[in-house]
Amino acid sequence: MGRRRPAGTPRDRPSQTSQMAPRRNVTFTATASDPDGTVAAIDWDIDGDGQFDDGTGAVVTRSFSTPGSRIVSVRATDNAGVPTIAFRTIEVTGSSQGQPGPAGAGGTPTSSASSAKQLAMITPFPIVRIRGLIVRGSARLSLLSVKAPKGARVKVICHGGGCPKKKSVVLRVASGKSPVRVRSLERRLRKGAVVEVFVTAPGRIGKYTRFTIRANAAPARRDLCLRPGKSKPEACP
Repeated sequence: MGRRRPAGTPRDRPSQTSQMAPRRNVTFTATASDPDGTVAAIDWDIDGDGQFDDGTGAVVTRSFSTPGSRIVSVRATDNAGVPTIAFRTIEVTGSSQGQPGPAGAGGTPTSSASSAKQLAMITPFPIVRIRGLIVRGSARLSLLSVKAPKGARVKVICHGGGCPKKKSVVLRVASGKSPVRVRSLERRLRKGAVVEVFVTAPGRIGKYTRFTIRANAAPARRDLCLRPGKSKPEACP
């Protein structure tokens, strides 16, 4: 039998909702254990570039300059060199009150006089979250959720290895209080698989998020906006 992989989980403090304001220091902590050995190293990828060069050890501190959604991941490696990667989504809000600010990595729309002359955004703007593990070159998703206002339409499309037979699912947000979970995609997806999330509402600019599964890093994330009646995403105004 082969060695059992170490287990690791990233957490952020003090926010239990994974929301924080720009330029405010956030402390991330990780708990890791190995059932048949010891944990030799803990490394962090906080900027989502796929490189675990943003900190080492069980506790790291980081601030973000712009609002938006980020995927934070931690890699625990045991004494035999076997790694496990855990990842989760954090939300950097536009202010301590969570209002929109300048467009950032997560596609948060700009709140300004110029944008007010354009089409209105879905308000509050949708939040797409993902959580899971990278094990043996595949992603094992334990959470895919969308938080959006009541009545918003959520369409999710999966392409590539590990996707279910029904590759597209459409959900309607019944209540804006609780996130909608896409349980059919909370599963193992292979390297190269792509998950696209479209959140729309009549007459409003909606949200588009794309996740691309990577073998040795958390999924790559891309956030854009959707104009009413258009299927091609574009940069947020």
